[in-house]
Amino acid sequence: MKENRRNASEGRLFVALALCALGANVASVAAAAADYPVRPIRAVVPAAPGGITDVAARAIGSRMRDTLHQTVVIDNRGGAGGLIGGEVVKNANPDGYTVLYGHAAMLTMLPALKRHMPYQIMDDFVPVVFGVRTPMALVTRPDAPFSTVRQMIDLAKARPKGINYATAGVGNTSHLVGLMLAREAGGKMTAIHFKGDGPALVDLLAGQVDVYLAGNVRQYVDAGRLRVLAVTGAKRWFVFPEAPTLGESGFKDIELYGFSGFLAPKGTPAGAVNRLNAAANQALKDPKVRDTLKVAGYEIMGGSPEDFRVFLQREIERVRKVGKDNNLVID
Repeated sequence: MKENRRNASEGRLFVALALCALGANVASVAAAAADYPVRPIRAVVPAAPGGITDVAARAIGSRMRDTLHQTVVIDNRGGAGGLIGGEVVKNANPDGYTVLYGHAAMLTMLPALKRHMPYQIMDDFVPVVFGVRTPMALVTRPDAPFSTVRQMIDLAKARPKGINYATAGVGNTSHLVGLMLAREAGGKMTAIHFKGDGPALVDLLAGQVDVYLAGNVRQYVDAGRLRVLAVTGAKRWFVFPEAPTLGESGFKDIELYGFSGFLAPKGTPAGAVNRLNAAANQALKDPKVRDTLKVAGYEIMGGSPEDFRVFLQREIERVRKVGKDNNLVID
């Protein structure tokens, strides 16, 4: 009997100590969450310095300091369409001190089309906030024999070899919109792939390709070197308010954006995610940040982590459908 009472007493003591330890651990985690962040945060940007994704990341990140009271340090890790930067963040400690500022190619295009991915956006990351998005402009030269998208499609159908269009790479937004328009043209639009916007624009201006889906090329339009046929957003783009949308041009199912936003590694504490979300949303309200983003042609988004998650899921499914309809797979 004494032995049983001693075992019972020791058992109660063990449970009490375990509960104390658990309580202390919970209190420690809660305190850490309340104090977050206590050191600078690294934002991995999977693109080269000076590009439009980098511009957005730096503009937003610089103002997040006002809320977080810590610096957001930009770490450019370009290459492989953004996959290198994505892997860096996927494998980082999920403590809220390493985040990703990703762009459309590595967040939706490659996940939907690439055969072998080093990460899965919806499984390996936690959306933090939708940063910005931008429609694209379908542009051609002023001397092109068409001035509307419908005329372009009709000309492609009439020509024995159709027409060609430039892309900034296989699976890029410019490629996907071209594929959707090519279906309207009975397949008589041929993609010419380039390594980025610069080379594609050079060949468009030189007359080597017929059309291109570009970003903010207002300077070329104002200089009379390019003409805008339509834009890819759901509504008219403030950069080219005179240009109709593809929907207004008779192609209601074609709507795609370039975009970017913050994500964190899976397992990042909800408290850290919410702090980062609040800081980014506050930064997006800052007049100087808004002016910088507007000059780059960006529409400012923001919102909750769930808003960004829903958007990403929808875009992945949309791109996957385009890929399936066109037998497009990226190895």
